[in-house]
Amino acid sequence: MSNFEARVLKGIRFLDSNKPGWRDSIEIEMLDLSDISECVLGQVFGSYEEGVYSFGISSAQVDDFLEVQSSYGFDLTHDELADDCVKHYESLTQEWVKQICQGAGNS
Repeated sequence: MSNFEARVLKGIRFLDSNKPGWRDSIEIEMLDLSDISECVLGQVFGSYEEGVYSFGISSAQVDDFLEVQSSYGFDLTHDELADDCVKHYESLTQEWVKQICQGAGNS
């Protein structure tokens, strides 16, 4: 299991538990984790910021926020952002598309 796969599956479990029916909000052909409007949280919650609030993290906790978001596959880690973020965002987006299309987490 890849690092992105494990993180995305964790994000799917979070959404399944906290936002039933979230898959109905996803426009798979528009999904882009580098775009705050077209990322998973942006599409599911209407905005990336609203999605962030679903974790109970305030904007004052920015460092904690990125760590939490990246651990759920909603964003990149600090290291990935500092490396080739375009490549990493593409890989993360592809993993979300793959898992959604395969029905990961669906019972």
